[in-house]
Amino acid sequence: MLTAILDKAELKRAHDEKEKYLTDGTDLVTLEKECRQLFEKYKGVSVALARAYVIDHILSNSRIFYHPDELFVFGIENCNITGKIRYEMLWQNMKEKCPESASLQLLGYESGAYTGDCDFGHNCPDYEKLFAKGIGCIIAQAKKRTEKYPQNSREHQILLSVVISYTALQKLIDRYIALTEKHKDKGENQSLLHTTLLNIREDPPKNMHEALQLQMFIYSLMTIVSENNARTLGIFDKLFFPFYKNDAESGIFSEKDLRTILSHLFYRYYTMHFTANTPLCLCGEKDFSPLSMAVLEEYDALDINDPKIQIRCHEKLSDGILDFAVSCISRGRNSIVFLNDDVVIAALTKLGADEKDAKNYVPVGCYEPLCAGKEIAATCAGRIILPKAVEYAFTSGYDTNIKKQVGAKTKPIEEIGSFDEFYAIVKEQIAHLADTTIKICYDFERFYPCVNSSPFFVPLLCGCITENGVREPYDGGAKYGNTSINAFGIATVAGELCAIKKAVFEEKRFSLSQLFEILENDWKDNEALRLEFFAKYPKYGNADKTPDGIAADIMKYCASLINGVPNCRGGFFRLGAFSIDWCFTFGKNLIASADGRHSGEPMSKNMCAITATDKGGATSLIRSVAAIDYTDVPNGTVLDLMLHRSVFSGEDGIKSVCAMVRAYMKMGGFAIQINSFDPKILRAAQKMPQKYSTLQVRRCGWNVYFNELSKSEQDEFIKQAENL
Repeated sequence: MLTAILDKAELKRAHDEKEKYLTDGTDLVTLEKECRQLFEKYKGVSVALARAYVIDHILSNSRIFYHPDELFVFGIENCNITGKIRYEMLWQNMKEKCPESASLQLLGYESGAYTGDCDFGHNCPDYEKLFAKGIGCIIAQAKKRTEKYPQNSREHQILLSVVISYTALQKLIDRYIALTEKHKDKGENQSLLHTTLLNIREDPPKNMHEALQLQMFIYSLMTIVSENNARTLGIFDKLFFPFYKNDAESGIFSEKDLRTILSHLFYRYYTMHFTANTPLCLCGEKDFSPLSMAVLEEYDALDINDPKIQIRCHEKLSDGILDFAVSCISRGRNSIVFLNDDVVIAALTKLGADEKDAKNYVPVGCYEPLCAGKEIAATCAGRIILPKAVEYAFTSGYDTNIKKQVGAKTKPIEEIGSFDEFYAIVKEQIAHLADTTIKICYDFERFYPCVNSSPFFVPLLCGCITENGVREPYDGGAKYGNTSINAFGIATVAGELCAIKKAVFEEKRFSLSQLFEILENDWKDNEALRLEFFAKYPKYGNADKTPDGIAADIMKYCASLINGVPNCRGGFFRLGAFSIDWCFTFGKNLIASADGRHSGEPMSKNMCAITATDKGGATSLIRSVAAIDYTDVPNGTVLDLMLHRSVFSGEDGIKSVCAMVRAYMKMGGFAIQINSFDPKILRAAQKMPQKYSTLQVRRCGWNVYFNELSKSEQDEFIKQAENL
């Protein structure tokens, strides 16, 4: 029988402190120097080969982490050199060959109006293909295929980079085999891990532990070594159920042992501290429900904030799985998001995906869907900060913070005679920001072939290796090679446009010039007026057709500007509408807004209402959110719903929240995540953090501990909780 985690606190401390459990190896300063020398030596031959030799050097020489009590291994001291070199080359190309876009990129960051950049993250390899082939077969097939191409051809070099990188993985496994050899006789856990490593070094995995360990290697290497990040463990229940079922039925592992394996796995990912948690998806279908439930129960028992669980919602999702997920949330284990299958699949097919591929979607990162094993989505390549468009409608595109022209040079506000005309100018500013963002992203991607390679990803992405040739994932190799731009701050925009319409054009209390002067001075000497604007004028989130209609119209307009626009990789741009924590970052660049917001304060988050303005409760908020057509938002978004702890009381409370989730899906919402709070507890945690060290909050698309948030973010959560 396998041994459960004996001391979680000690194990976490070991990972946080690390030094005691790191092997001998090259220090990071020397390692980076050696990697740069290797890259310089081979980059003239090919970037793919240069990066592969760097990967080999890292896996052969870095210090690695090993704790004998763990059931899974991966931990490598890494200098992030592949990403550093790639961005240096990319930026150099931009400055030399696309200077206009390079300047526009810097202007976007300086103003906080938009951003365009590279994005090599948020990928999903074909794990089924990985499990079917194994490392040895991948190497052998790549070697065999090199014979078809001349040695100096790009195809040959890509395939050789695969051989070098997967052989480097075998070398890393050999290093771990040598470590586990010393402990294999000390218990069943140590013996199992040693045997697993021996087996997966060459062959496909034969049981669940082997499959999970092999996946951990590929997920981690893609993310922190080759830096073409895998940002999901796939549709976890569907992917691993064949192993789970076979292991249980054949007696390879008992049910208790399988759950111990899951518990160790989750805790190992938790201690790795991947950015924004490690995502896994549950499809929740009846055929896989025993594993779906085991995942949720082990996650609940561990009481940790990572991994994060994404649950696909559909008519066949069992009530038991939904009920238990909601009960986890009620206990503060809320690293869970629910996605709407019908809407996601419709959004992906609307953009051009085959229906079969769309039905096999997986959320990557937080809630961004893509066709698993077939799509590059670049989910965070660009951002459009929508409230800036309203600000620029006042100033003819001039940014008063940085004293530069950023937006479109539109008609002066003194010449605007109606709300419709002002609204049209806001849209003109949005179009300018969208066009600028698209241009920057497009130009960045022009240089992907000469700065990037993805050797671990190439054999695991549909379209990269075919009878017709060999291509890199980010150079037209993916079946769907898309680029995503997120437009956010929608509730803030809807609220300020409603206030402008009422106060300026209907009530005629101010001219646009007078209102702008008040906003530019951050409501100075006008606090009573600010509170009036905040409370009086319609706000999105209350099932009010006016602000909700504006929000829906703005999102539809953004979709018309972005969705389907060709990128330079054979794919399309696609719209997202999530802000995650950017609502804080970019809120600092905004002057005061007509919804009653102070200068520098956060804008609205994701699809949420402005904090403390959704007075109609959860039902009205859901109706407002559902007014938008999310089939126009293929890159995804989410509603962050906050409920008082008392709502979950008893069996009826859990059932009512489950019914609310299902109703949200039927109304056409995209995704929903839930925080359950008592404001008294949050205030106490802020004053005495040591007593509430495990209090989790769903930050944006991932979970963090409350006492790790900044004071301003804590205050925002408390403000939201007090509004319940």
